[in-house]
Amino acid sequence: MFPNIDRHAEYIAYVKELYLKNLKNSNPIDENDKEEIKVISKHLAMHFTKLRNINDDDYFEWNHGMCLGLAYFGYLQRVSVEPNEIFCREKALMTKHDTLADVIFLMHHIDKKWSNFKLTDLYNVQKYINFVHSKISFFALNADSLKKMNRWNLIKSLNDRYFTLSTNGIMYVVCRAAYHQRNLQVAKVMQPMLQSRPTLEERDVKNLYNWAKEQDTYFSIRKFRMRMINILWTFFNDEPSRCYYTYIRSGEVPTILSHVTASYPSQWISSIQHELLYHKAPELLEHRNPLVQDAVLIALFEAHFKTHYNLAWSRYCMCMEDTILEVYEKLLTVEHPMILKVWGQFYVLWNKQLFPCKRFQEAMVYWFQLLRDHRQSTLFKNINCSNTINRVLPPVAEPRAVQEGIFEVYL
Repeated sequence: MFPNIDRHAEYIAYVKELYLKNLKNSNPIDENDKEEIKVISKHLAMHFTKLRNINDDDYFEWNHGMCLGLAYFGYLQRVSVEPNEIFCREKALMTKHDTLADVIFLMHHIDKKWSNFKLTDLYNVQKYINFVHSKISFFALNADSLKKMNRWNLIKSLNDRYFTLSTNGIMYVVCRAAYHQRNLQVAKVMQPMLQSRPTLEERDVKNLYNWAKEQDTYFSIRKFRMRMINILWTFFNDEPSRCYYTYIRSGEVPTILSHVTASYPSQWISSIQHELLYHKAPELLEHRNPLVQDAVLIALFEAHFKTHYNLAWSRYCMCMEDTILEVYEKLLTVEHPMILKVWGQFYVLWNKQLFPCKRFQEAMVYWFQLLRDHRQSTLFKNINCSNTINRVLPPVAEPRAVQEGIFEVYL
């Protein structure tokens, strides 16, 4: 449907055609429009990162990502959808959309709620996101009074009475919408493979923790502790906000570390960093913040596999949600289990089946079990991990059989 992104003139002409198609069209969407929305949504999700870096030579404040976003909002403005009220109550989702500030809040609201959603909630989540996007589309494509357009940092005046979104405001809402659609696309490709949650012995999870607490050598290395911090910051990273920062700073790309540390109170950042740098392993593995526990365990298994097997474990055995769409075809053909992070939760992918796990340690236990039971504890046909598996998940000793019978005693 879309021309090649690298053919700039042809591409932007096609996007303009989509935009003009809905500019003065107030009719409800039909089946063809629904199919076009699906295509545009997927295209926005897959290619926004590249499109936002293609700027117009004459109007440098505009980029192709913003133009595609306006075309997308043109379709959504014609969509009439209401969220599931029961689902909104269960997940504590807000629905007030009277002003621009209200809808901007809803865009943020979605980004803070991903970890509360499950893949089985995909239909209701998509319905809620379409509801929010249909409301923001009015403000993205129209002008109104200050009573409605009440976000001063995102608007510009047309005259004394009417205001509309500035280019900064358009980029802001398009960034949010693009990453909402990206998360939805990840869920759409993963949900068909979803299975029931595996049954794990609590003893195995406890054994993994006990093994981790004994790895004092790694925790004495400062580089390892810095790796824990970097992993933790990726959990707190707000990529839409980071993209927007790059836009308003004319191409300055902040690191995840600098962006996260600037987004949270400095006292809290300093406290977390101090704990990760100086606390002992048992304290970190039993930390009150589950994200800290996950970061510590991921860094620990990275270091362990690199030290013992010279293997970049997180690169070949784990996949975060921001790269799933790019490597999806490879995930379907991989021969060993993979740990995936989708919507802030961990899953184990094996043989085109996706198994949900409550926490990372459970995913790791199940990953070891699958590797032991189905791959003979071997990665890539030549890396035998049986030593690690036997240490992390020691086999349960079977009770010795008691021989019954009559014994004669000779004195």
